[in-house]
Amino acid sequence: LTRELALYLVLKHRQGSWGLVVYVDHQLRNSRRFDAEGIQRNHPELFEPLPRRRSSSSNSLSSLSSSTHQD
Repeated sequence: LTRELALYLVLKHRQGSWGLVVYVDHQLRNSRRFDAEGIQRNHPELFEPLPRRRSSSSNSLSSLSSSTHQD
């Protein structure tokens, strides 16, 4: 059931994007019943790194920092 739930959460499309990010611990990742390698073999796109999101607060801080150094 855990494997099926993880796949459901990851594969369910939400407002034009992929589903949720699911983290598993070491024990579950190595479990034969969960079969993380099988999931990766059948859905390699799920294991590609997600693009980093820039938050507005980090943009504001970086622009503030650069403008301070230019003065």
